[in-house]
Amino acid sequence: MFSKAGIFILVSACAVFGQVDYQTAVQPVLNARCTSCHGGTSGVTLTGYAATMASIGTQYGKTIVTPGDTAGSPLWDKINPKPEKGSRMPSYGALNDADIQTIGAWILEGARETPSSV
Repeated sequence: MFSKAGIFILVSACAVFGQVDYQTAVQPVLNARCTSCHGGTSGVTLTGYAATMASIGTQYGKTIVTPGDTAGSPLWDKINPKPEKGSRMPSYGALNDADIQTIGAWILEGARETPSSV
């Protein structure tokens, strides 16, 4: 049916074009690690997609997520540990590497609420 090369290309294409689903991959991480401090109605609120996208990081003066720009998103700056500074989050809220990479990929892919069709 499919050659080994064909299967490799199909699997690679899915990995390259697959997108992170906010509701099933990002929000559960935020709920587990972030909303205990960022679940209010002012400042950075991470309780759902609309709130997350509208949240302004007052120290940054802009929204905390810049779709397509992981490095330019204050959320990334907060969750991505810097070796020279240690983790930017309290130790009880620190994310594991897989969660950090998932959120980074979500931002890089355009920070959509639902994955776009491929």
